[in-house]
Amino acid sequence: MPEQPKLIPAEIRDCYLLLWDGQCDFCKRSVEWISKKAPENLVPLPYQEQAGWLPPEIYADCKRQLYLR
Repeated sequence: MPEQPKLIPAEIRDCYLLLWDGQCDFCKRSVEWISKKAPENLVPLPYQEQAGWLPPEIYADCKRQLYLR
C-alpha cells in the first residue's frame, strides 16, 4: 500500500511558508530581514522542526537553501 502524503498543518496551510536552517546565523539574519518586508501571512519556520510533515526531498533541499512555499 502506498504511503499517505503528509499534510501541511492546518494552521499554516494558507500562509507563505519560509523554511530555513534554524542553526545558521546567516539564515537567521536573512529571515529577520525578509520578515520585516514580507506580508503578514509569511510564516518562517526552521526546517529542522518540520520533519513530521515535510516530504523527504524538500527536507533535504532545506539543508542547502531557503525554501518558500
